[in-house]
Amino acid sequence: MSNLKFYLNGQFVPEDEAKISVLDLGFSRGYSAFEFLRTYNGKLFKLEEHLVRLQTSSEQLNLQIPRISQVRQIVLDTLAKNQPTEDVVVKIYVTGGESDDGFTPKDNPSLIVMVSPLKKISEEFYENGVKVITVNMSRQLPQIKSTNYISAIMAKKLAKEKEAIEAIYKNDQEELLEAT
Repeated sequence: MSNLKFYLNGQFVPEDEAKISVLDLGFSRGYSAFEFLRTYNGKLFKLEEHLVRLQTSSEQLNLQIPRISQVRQIVLDTLAKNQPTEDVVVKIYVTGGESDDGFTPKDNPSLIVMVSPLKKISEEFYENGVKVITVNMSRQLPQIKSTNYISAIMAKKLAKEKEAIEAIYKNDQEELLEAT
């Protein structure tokens, strides 16, 4: 899959030309929602469920997105333009768009769809297991799939320092919440 094509605000552009403004609230403030899904044998896994979750997250963040049917078609078109021969991952982003004051949305969100090669997980991980750690931490607004991954980045850094590949959040009651 060379010369990847991404969808960006109404256009299909080569990966190296896919750019958003530094004034976009998704970049400057982390004000954005996303979904991440993959294909199995060329078929998108649970596309409808992912689109509903993207819509729900976007609504909770007060981000306007096109109708699910439009986003579905954009995803399918982006996938077709890339003509993958192996399984891929699809990332869908809805950002806050550019802001005049760096804080207030102008009702001009960005819609981005990216298709990338699937990175395979080592067979050794499945055969021998992996080391994980727990961290007393949680995501802000865990009911929303947002790009605010500060806690995940911090937790993954701690995991790496302890030679683990993953961190699992736990709360004050020692309940396991989710992985990073």
